[in-house]
Amino acid sequence: MTKALSSMVVIMVMSIALITPIVSAEEPPEGWSEDIRLTYHEEGWDSRVRIASQDNTVHLVWRNTTLMGEEYRDIVSYRRSENSGWTWKNIVSLSEPGTLNGVDISLYGDYVYIVWDQWIDGAFEVFYRRSEDGGDTWLPEQMISSDDGYNSVAPKIAVSDDGMSIHVVWIDERHGDESWPPNTELYYNRSLDGGETWEGEVRLTDAPYYSAYQQIAVEGETVHVLWSDARYGVTSGDLFYKVSYDNGETWSDDFILADTSDSEISGAIAVDGKNIHVIWVRMVGSTYYLYYRNSTDNGVTWGPEELLWGPYDLVSNPDISVLGDEINVVWAGRIEEGEDTQIYFKESLDGGISWEDDLRLTNSVNNSWQPRVAMVDSMKHVVWSDLRHGNRELYYKRYPDFPSDVEQPEIYNVNVTDITKYSAVVEWTTDRPCDGTVRYSENSDLSNYQVVNESYLKLEHSFLLEDLTPNTTYYFEVSSADENGNTTIDDNDGEYYSFTTLDLPYPEIFNVSVSEVTEFTAIVEWSTDKPADSTVRYSENADLSDHSTVHSSELVVDHTVVLDELEHDTTYYFELQSTNEYERTTVDDNDGEYYSFTTLDLPYPEITDVDVIDITEFSAVVEWSTDRPSDSTVRYSVHPDLSDNETVHYSEVVTDHTVLLDDLTHDTTYYFEVSSTDEYGSNTTDDNDGQYYSFTTAAVPPPEIRDVTGDETYTGEEFSIEAEVSSLVSMSDVRVEYRFDSGTMNNVSMDKDEGVWRHVIDVPEDAVQLEYRIGVTDISGGSNHTALHTLDVIDIIPPVADAGDDGEIYAGETVVFNGSGSYDNVGVVEYSWQVGGENVELLGVGPSFTFNAPGEYTVALTVEDAYGNNDTDTMTVTVHPVEEGDEEKTSWLWWLLIIPIVLVIAFVWYRKRKEKDERSR
Repeated sequence: MTKALSSMVVIMVMSIALITPIVSAEEPPEGWSEDIRLTYHEEGWDSRVRIASQDNTVHLVWRNTTLMGEEYRDIVSYRRSENSGWTWKNIVSLSEPGTLNGVDISLYGDYVYIVWDQWIDGAFEVFYRRSEDGGDTWLPEQMISSDDGYNSVAPKIAVSDDGMSIHVVWIDERHGDESWPPNTELYYNRSLDGGETWEGEVRLTDAPYYSAYQQIAVEGETVHVLWSDARYGVTSGDLFYKVSYDNGETWSDDFILADTSDSEISGAIAVDGKNIHVIWVRMVGSTYYLYYRNSTDNGVTWGPEELLWGPYDLVSNPDISVLGDEINVVWAGRIEEGEDTQIYFKESLDGGISWEDDLRLTNSVNNSWQPRVAMVDSMKHVVWSDLRHGNRELYYKRYPDFPSDVEQPEIYNVNVTDITKYSAVVEWTTDRPCDGTVRYSENSDLSNYQVVNESYLKLEHSFLLEDLTPNTTYYFEVSSADENGNTTIDDNDGEYYSFTTLDLPYPEIFNVSVSEVTEFTAIVEWSTDKPADSTVRYSENADLSDHSTVHSSELVVDHTVVLDELEHDTTYYFELQSTNEYERTTVDDNDGEYYSFTTLDLPYPEITDVDVIDITEFSAVVEWSTDRPSDSTVRYSVHPDLSDNETVHYSEVVTDHTVLLDDLTHDTTYYFEVSSTDEYGSNTTDDNDGQYYSFTTAAVPPPEIRDVTGDETYTGEEFSIEAEVSSLVSMSDVRVEYRFDSGTMNNVSMDKDEGVWRHVIDVPEDAVQLEYRIGVTDISGGSNHTALHTLDVIDIIPPVADAGDDGEIYAGETVVFNGSGSYDNVGVVEYSWQVGGENVELLGVGPSFTFNAPGEYTVALTVEDAYGNNDTDTMTVTVHPVEEGDEEKTSWLWWLLIIPIVLVIAFVWYRKRKEKDERSR
């Protein structure tokens, strides 16, 4: 942090006065103000704005990206309004220019707290800063994340009711190697003394893949954290929540608030007492929804999900604000593809029980996004990033609208006096005491403007514009606001006022010379008629393309510039430049021919004792010696003419050179040459008198198969065949051959999963035996295979019992039971019959039984296969008493079942014979 920033010498880029509203294509919703533009840029943009409001003050913090020189740099920017959005103070820069992602803000009384992440020493770290006087001055920044070389990004901040407990949560990448794809975790830090000291980081999540889109809220000593987490699927995220009831000392387990197969992203949380309100975006394929859920008991239980908006083409960047039973929600969205993204608003006035109709707040001709909402009493403040002018600017609107029955102050007698090379004075008069602002720029459309202002209320206004550029036309407008915020802007009827600064003299260059030329240096000298700085641009190219520059800022009349680190035996071309104290520059290019000189030449190093050692399948070491310290380069190829070569270079200057060539191909002859360049740039190449040196790498042994695994296999289920394969080169194919019951061999490729080769096969329901073996082939042509493995297939599919249909007979008749309808995937081996009430067990597919006593009998058939799997079915036999004259009747059941008996006995004999034959094989 520079002394200027620490002392809060701020960059002021906008007027304190109210900016003229930009009217959208349609009128704003009833009661809402017009869109008000808060930032102006010619090069750059504003994004990721955050808002906080208390009483009549609205605070904004955001990421401003500005073109500085030839690259864009990010700055944490801050601005506030002290009269509920009527007028806005100057923009203040709160960080050094750099690269940053996200910012956040929180308030307590006159204390303003901000956090952001910024690129420092190769990684993003989290920074904290606060103001104790409402944003007028700021204490120095503090880094509150570990400076460990891993990214800590997108911090969120929440402050307790007493302003002493400050809670910050962010995304951290230090555990990125714990899963694939690399995961991010949530980290947390707190201060219990208002930000003076910080206790240290705490890891809040520990799960695979990403934890992100985090939000934080605090009420008393209860701290709530909401985030999206992909621990259960890298292509989707679930909405998670956890809470601390002791000011961040201990934390609850992670709790899923939204658990679907879709992506839950971009959530927001707001708390009032024990009432917690959560919104989030759900993405289903390419369709988006906005959902709401709440808890009324401090996170112990949660109500059901409620759809607030969608399904539509896009929902993003939701935000929520709560005050008692009133809930305000904003988001960016579009209903159909191809539309411009707009800002939408929705509110509940009964704590989330019911919701009013949603309002479209913007009608921009380009995208509006990243909205934020803050609520104080009945005042609603909304800010967002908008592209209607071609680059992202900040816009603001509020509810209720600004009063319309106000009288604007009158501005007259606008004048410019005391114009010099670097300054001018702008003056005007107002008809009542007002503040004053001048917005000025070198651009005729006033883009990329600067601001000077004064908050004192007076009639006569005079502003000194300083640090101007000589001989430059400036355009400007003035504005004044009275004590009630009534504002007038005078832009000269849209033409803007203008003035031109005075010009400055140029220095004269003479007596140009070059002296003390060596192999690597030269001195360029010249004189000027008045003190000026010294610049030499020089190049090996005659047109001065790809030039280097040496500059001295000291103002002198006798100029001496040393050019060093030159190439020996090389002609250099150069021109001179001097700029005086008035920033007027003269360039001397020798009338377009450029000045020149040639450096001295140097001897070359000698190369001896070229050799190749430590040759393996994939590497070799090339050695040689030089007579003076030099670097080491080997160019090598599989082609005898060294075409299509590769290069290994070591920049260390030594006399004994050792260069490792790796990633070579086995059993291959390589040709090479060596070269060395000394510290003076002299180079020698040894190509073995044009024949090139050569060596041949070792051959690769065949691949190895180990740890072949295969558990028991079951009928009708999947069976996984696994193997670990090792080789010095990549596999070209890993295959498995398998068959069931001596059938035809199947030959299929195996898939690799976490280092193990696998293939899953479906076991037929009637299979008895499985045979398989694994074979591999590497890219070198080497191959190997295992012995043939044999496994008996375990039958786990139970048979299906069929005891036959119910029947009726007369006492004394014999029934032949029929279990032939029973079946099994392999075969039934045992039939067991139980006759109820008779305590009788019968065996076989069709046993007979004589029923002597009348009654109703339940007959149960149990069938069992060879592996002990069984099933039971029942039938009912109704036995009638024999009446006089009925003794000769014959039961229908006998005639129904006697015929299949012969067929069943034949089938059982055939099946058992087949199983015996299969086992004998």
